[in-house]
Amino acid sequence: TAPPAAISRRLGSFRIVTAASPAYLAAHGTPSTPDELHRHTCLSFLLDGRPLPWTFAGPQGPVSLELKGRLDAGSGFVLRRAALDGVGIVHLYEPFLAADLASGALVPILDAFETVRVPVFAIYPDRRLPSRVRLLLDFLREEIGG
Repeated sequence: TAPPAAISRRLGSFRIVTAASPAYLAAHGTPSTPDELHRHTCLSFLLDGRPLPWTFAGPQGPVSLELKGRLDAGSGFVLRRAALDGVGIVHLYEPFLAADLASGALVPILDAFETVRVPVFAIYPDRRLPSRVRLLLDFLREEIGG
Protein backbone atom coordinates (compact mmCIF):
# COMPACT_ATOMS: atom_id res chain seq x y z
CA THR A 1 0.00 0.00 0.00
CA ALA A 2 1.29 3.42 -0.95
CA PRO A 3 1.75 6.20 1.61
CA PRO A 4 -1.18 8.67 1.61
CA ALA A 5 0.86 11.44 -0.04
CA ALA A 6 2.33 9.20 -2.74
CA ILE A 7 1.91 9.96 -6.42
CA SER A 8 0.86 7.24 -8.82
CA ARG A 9 1.30 7.29 -12.57
CA ARG A 10 -0.29 4.74 -14.85
CA LEU A 11 2.32 3.25 -17.15
CA GLY A 12 0.02 1.02 -19.16
CA SER A 13 -1.40 -2.45 -18.80
CA PHE A 14 -0.45 -6.07 -19.34
CA ARG A 15 -2.59 -8.76 -20.91
CA ILE A 16 -2.78 -12.11 -19.19
CA VAL A 17 -2.02 -15.05 -21.48
CA THR A 18 -3.11 -18.64 -21.07
CA ALA A 19 -0.49 -21.03 -22.46
CA ALA A 20 0.93 -24.54 -22.30
CA SER A 21 3.84 -26.46 -23.75
CA PRO A 22 3.36 -28.31 -27.03
CA ALA A 23 4.09 -31.57 -25.14
CA TYR A 24 1.29 -30.93 -22.63
CA LEU A 25 -1.19 -30.07 -25.39
CA ALA A 26 -0.20 -33.16 -27.43
CA ALA A 27 -0.74 -35.40 -24.39
CA HIS A 28 -3.93 -33.80 -23.02
CA GLY A 29 -5.54 -31.89 -25.88
CA THR A 30 -6.17 -28.18 -26.30
CA PRO A 31 -9.15 -26.66 -24.50
CA SER A 32 -11.39 -24.64 -26.82
CA THR A 33 -13.38 -22.83 -24.10
CA PRO A 34 -12.52 -21.63 -20.60
CA ASP A 35 -14.95 -24.16 -19.09
CA GLU A 36 -12.84 -27.00 -20.53
CA LEU A 37 -9.98 -25.90 -18.26
CA HIS A 38 -11.69 -27.78 -15.42
CA ARG A 39 -10.60 -31.01 -17.14
CA HIS A 40 -6.96 -29.91 -17.33
CA THR A 41 -4.07 -29.42 -14.96
CA CYS A 42 -3.99 -25.68 -14.32
CA LEU A 43 -1.04 -23.98 -12.66
CA SER A 44 -2.47 -21.14 -10.58
CA PHE A 45 -0.78 -18.17 -8.97
CA LEU A 46 -1.24 -17.94 -5.21
CA LEU A 47 -1.95 -14.66 -3.46
CA ASP A 48 -2.28 -14.76 0.33
CA GLY A 49 -2.31 -18.55 0.12
CA ARG A 50 -5.29 -18.71 -2.28
CA PRO A 51 -5.24 -19.35 -6.03
CA LEU A 52 -6.16 -16.29 -8.07
CA PRO A 53 -9.19 -16.85 -10.31
CA TRP A 54 -8.63 -16.98 -14.06
CA THR A 55 -10.74 -14.35 -15.81
CA PHE A 56 -11.84 -14.38 -19.46
CA ALA A 57 -14.27 -12.40 -21.58
CA GLY A 58 -17.33 -14.50 -22.35
CA PRO A 59 -20.34 -13.89 -24.63
CA GLN A 60 -22.41 -12.79 -21.60
CA GLY A 61 -19.57 -10.88 -19.96
CA PRO A 62 -16.52 -11.76 -17.86
CA VAL A 63 -16.10 -15.37 -16.74
CA SER A 64 -14.07 -16.02 -13.60
CA LEU A 65 -12.90 -19.56 -12.88
CA GLU A 66 -11.34 -20.99 -9.75
CA LEU A 67 -9.15 -23.79 -11.01
CA LYS A 68 -7.27 -26.48 -9.14
CA GLY A 69 -4.22 -28.26 -10.42
CA ARG A 70 -1.28 -30.31 -9.23
CA LEU A 71 0.68 -27.14 -8.53
CA ASP A 72 -0.20 -23.71 -7.20
CA ALA A 73 2.62 -21.31 -6.40
CA GLY A 74 3.22 -17.73 -5.37
CA SER A 75 6.00 -17.42 -7.93
CA GLY A 76 5.52 -16.80 -11.63
CA PHE A 77 8.99 -18.28 -12.18
CA VAL A 78 7.88 -21.60 -10.67
CA LEU A 79 4.65 -21.66 -12.69
CA ARG A 80 6.45 -20.76 -15.93
CA ARG A 81 9.05 -23.50 -15.37
CA ALA A 82 6.32 -26.07 -14.65
CA ALA A 83 4.47 -25.07 -17.82
CA LEU A 84 7.69 -25.36 -19.86
CA ASP A 85 8.21 -28.83 -18.35
CA GLY A 86 4.75 -29.91 -19.53
CA VAL A 87 3.13 -30.07 -16.08
CA GLY A 88 0.07 -28.02 -17.05
CA ILE A 89 -1.52 -24.82 -18.32
CA VAL A 90 -0.42 -21.43 -17.01
CA HIS A 91 -2.21 -18.05 -16.88
CA LEU A 92 0.37 -15.26 -16.46
CA TYR A 93 1.28 -11.77 -17.66
CA GLU A 94 2.20 -11.74 -21.34
CA PRO A 95 5.63 -10.06 -20.87
CA PHE A 96 6.56 -12.80 -18.40
CA LEU A 97 5.98 -15.45 -21.09
CA ALA A 98 6.89 -13.42 -24.19
CA ALA A 99 10.20 -15.12 -24.99
CA ASP A 100 8.70 -18.60 -24.51
CA LEU A 101 5.72 -17.73 -26.71
CA ALA A 102 8.01 -16.29 -29.41
CA SER A 103 10.23 -19.38 -29.41
CA GLY A 104 7.30 -21.82 -29.43
CA ALA A 105 8.32 -23.33 -26.08
CA LEU A 106 4.83 -22.29 -24.91
CA VAL A 107 1.73 -22.07 -27.08
CA PRO A 108 -1.03 -19.53 -26.37
CA ILE A 109 -4.48 -21.04 -26.02
CA LEU A 110 -7.99 -19.62 -25.71
CA ASP A 111 -7.01 -16.47 -27.63
CA ALA A 112 -10.64 -16.06 -28.75
CA PHE A 113 -11.52 -15.37 -25.11
CA GLU A 114 -9.77 -12.09 -24.39
CA THR A 115 -8.37 -11.93 -20.88
CA VAL A 116 -8.48 -8.94 -18.60
CA ARG A 117 -5.77 -6.35 -18.81
CA VAL A 118 -4.01 -5.57 -15.56
CA PRO A 119 -3.00 -1.93 -15.04
CA VAL A 120 0.62 -1.15 -14.18
CA PHE A 121 1.45 1.88 -12.03
CA ALA A 122 4.61 3.58 -10.80
CA ILE A 123 4.26 4.91 -7.26
CA TYR A 124 6.66 7.50 -5.91
CA PRO A 125 6.81 9.75 -2.84
CA ASP A 126 6.37 13.19 -4.43
CA ARG A 127 6.36 15.08 -7.72
CA ARG A 128 9.99 16.21 -7.42
CA LEU A 129 11.84 13.43 -9.19
CA PRO A 130 15.37 13.44 -10.56
CA SER A 131 15.38 13.75 -14.35
CA ARG A 132 16.82 10.25 -14.75
CA VAL A 133 13.82 8.81 -12.88
CA ARG A 134 11.39 10.81 -15.05
CA LEU A 135 13.19 9.48 -18.15
CA LEU A 136 12.89 5.94 -16.82
CA LEU A 137 9.15 6.39 -16.18
CA ASP A 138 8.67 7.82 -19.68
CA PHE A 139 10.58 4.87 -21.15
CA LEU A 140 8.53 2.35 -19.16
CA ARG A 141 5.27 4.00 -20.17
CA GLU A 142 6.27 3.80 -23.83
CA GLU A 143 7.44 0.17 -23.52
CA ILE A 144 4.44 -1.07 -21.54
CA GLY A 145 1.82 0.95 -23.39
CA GLY A 146 -1.58 -0.67 -23.61
